[in-house]
Amino acid sequence: MAKVIETFKDVKTMPDLGNSLQWPQPPPVLKVAQTYMWKIHRNWRAKLLVEKLNKQQEEQMRVRCIAYSACRGRKADWGLNIPFPLNGLKDPSNPNSSKFNQSIAGLKSLNGDQTVIYSAHVVKLGRNMKPADRAFVLTDKHLYRLEHGTYAPGKKAPMAVKQIGALSLFPGNDQGLIIHTKEEFGDLVFYVADGRSASEFASILWLTIKRKYCHRLKVTIQPELTYKQDGKAKSIVMQQSGAGTSPTFKKLSADKAALVWPASS
Repeated sequence: MAKVIETFKDVKTMPDLGNSLQWPQPPPVLKVAQTYMWKIHRNWRAKLLVEKLNKQQEEQMRVRCIAYSACRGRKADWGLNIPFPLNGLKDPSNPNSSKFNQSIAGLKSLNGDQTVIYSAHVVKLGRNMKPADRAFVLTDKHLYRLEHGTYAPGKKAPMAVKQIGALSLFPGNDQGLIIHTKEEFGDLVFYVADGRSASEFASILWLTIKRKYCHRLKVTIQPELTYKQDGKAKSIVMQQSGAGTSPTFKKLSADKAALVWPASS
């Protein structure tokens, strides 16, 4: 015990809060006790690290933890090294951010939404199995599917968040995602564009449903995924393409499609 006290006496002032310290070798009688002390130190260190985060950083960390928990050992790329700007289309780096802000202000006023939780440029699989650029915006009440660039609502009515029933992803390095919906809505098959993470989007959807309805969405990760469109069951697989190519969707048959994803993306 004296060696542990001496080793960790200045731990609070260390930049890494003692993460790099080597634990002394305990005698056999204290091995279990040291295991508990190790857990106490890890929890204490984690608590201090979280307390240093601002509100936005804390939310991003929570989303990353959910992504890791859902995808570890099941998906090759769950977004560890991908930035998680939750409301990406509002960011000044988007040249059309002013159009986005104007459109969202109108939609909030019309439909009673309070908060934009997430926004991103996506490419969805259309009814003709061809890709179509869209902007997906998740609020506290709805999932909006807007025209990319102009952010006009288009013909699609906003989907109530409560209509989201489950999520599906591929196990590879792609950013494909399926949002399975309830009742009259068809499923949404798409990939997240511009270097964003599908696991990030899935985690935010999962967290939103959990907070709002105390319900945990089922997350499926497998090589071939099923979805419904116009009342018909269809399937989609992920195919790897050569480096330097762009992601796209490809029709394989009347009821089967492929997400074609570059090997290096």
